[in-house]
Amino acid sequence: MLTMHVWFLHKRLISDTFDKDNALMIQEEMFNILWEDTACRIRQQGSNELLGNKNLLQVQKYTFLHLTNYDHIYT
Repeated sequence: MLTMHVWFLHKRLISDTFDKDNALMIQEEMFNILWEDTACRIRQQGSNELLGNKNLLQVQKYTFLHLTNYDHIYT
């Protein structure tokens, strides 16, 4: 559900023609916040740092695949 909301924001920011540079910076920051929040949630589960990083990379992989599937369905 969270990735769907991120995708909606992503699409909205891409469509911004008024201030494209600012929209791209906001989009980049949004993804950074998403990954930092995800890393904090993984750490709260009590896993060590190396395992947390490995899990974060796997979550990122699945998330980008999920977002790509949304793009494919949208088009």
